[in-house]
Amino acid sequence: MPKIVKPTQKSTAWPRTRSYPNSITGRDRYIMAKALAYAIETIEALPERWQEESDCQDMKMIFEVMFDAWMRQTVTYSARLHLFQEGGVTVGPGAS
Repeated sequence: MPKIVKPTQKSTAWPRTRSYPNSITGRDRYIMAKALAYAIETIEALPERWQEESDCQDMKMIFEVMFDAWMRQTVTYSARLHLFQEGGVTVGPGAS
């Protein structure tokens, strides 16, 4: 049976990065930025009566404060391409 290692503060079981020493994956900030971009774009695409306005506003504030303009633009563009196939780019199953 393999030994189960419980990660601790000093454990090397989880990858770390030099610039973000508390990173779990080494891509934590990117993944969080992308998650916020997807959430914001999805909420805003809903019919107005279904939009969770206060949550979306808080997400936008977090997104603005935590990430620079380049990161915000990059992940928002990626989310829009994926969710709405903007720019004539076909994504998903059957895309070539």
